[in-house]
Amino acid sequence: GEMAEIDAGSLAIKISRYWDVSPSEEYENFTDEDAIAQFHDLLTDSIKLRLRSDVPVGSCLSGGLDSSSIVCVSKQLRGADQPYHTFTGHFPGSAQDELPFAQKIIDHAGVVSHLTEPTTSGFIENLDQFIWDNELPVGSTSQFAQWSVFKKAKEKDITVLLDGQGADELLGGYEQYFNYYLQTFGNQDSSKKKKETEAIEQRYPLALNDTKSALKDHAPTLLRWYAAQYFKFGSDTLFGLSKEALPLIKTSGADHFSKGFNALSEILYQDSFRAHLPTLLRYGDRNSMAHSREVRLPFCDHRIAEFVLNLKPQTLMGEAQTKRILRRAMTK
Repeated sequence: GEMAEIDAGSLAIKISRYWDVSPSEEYENFTDEDAIAQFHDLLTDSIKLRLRSDVPVGSCLSGGLDSSSIVCVSKQLRGADQPYHTFTGHFPGSAQDELPFAQKIIDHAGVVSHLTEPTTSGFIENLDQFIWDNELPVGSTSQFAQWSVFKKAKEKDITVLLDGQGADELLGGYEQYFNYYLQTFGNQDSSKKKKETEAIEQRYPLALNDTKSALKDHAPTLLRWYAAQYFKFGSDTLFGLSKEALPLIKTSGADHFSKGFNALSEILYQDSFRAHLPTLLRYGDRNSMAHSREVRLPFCDHRIAEFVLNLKPQTLMGEAQTKRILRRAMTK
């Protein structure tokens, strides 16, 4: 949500944000049922808008909840008589292969399925082109799998693809968010917090016991920087800076600021707008444009962000459920 203004005379550049999400009391009295119904309508309309096109539209389909939701709603909006194409990465013999889950959606929705099988040899063969397309280092070879999915879409002449990016960050899709969810309980809710904690520990045994992350977060930044340089490993973007630049960024506060949300919505905001999602969106943009495909992201609708970040934490992650509102909205 940023724009740059350049003065034609002095060439001075001013960068500012034209849109942001802020805490609001608009939805504080929403019941679970109200929130789920409105979210369903918002997501459906977001998908409907992104189906507008003068060229063929399809979807990436991983078999996960996010892309599966988009495919089912898209097919419903298109109608049974209209073919809808999906593209899935397939890894035969791998425990990480999600095709069995994707196949359930393919059969249920009655879509036209296209599979691609990214391999080690294919990765090596296309490595130069993949590096050229991305320009910056990528986090893992999963980005090559994404690149291969868009390549398959080009081969099948499907120009626009809907994708599920953004749901995990905005809706609470990662189990580490449960720590922040539990922080939102007040002292008067101790019995409910205890019940929720027990349910989370039963369903996600490691979610609340992340000693490694706790140690990492409390260690001095400079110590973590030296460790990252020595071991050549570390996910903090500050580790890419020189030692001299590190304290300047830390003291400026540019690496973190509070929006004033509750603890859960605060971390969802940070991961959606600053820490995690922007990196994934850059990958998606580069990998889709590498094959002249346009990727559209229904979960990254500004109305959805403004809505969900201001809902009660229990609506998003209550009952030991990640992305609870999406699960409930897609039940039928």
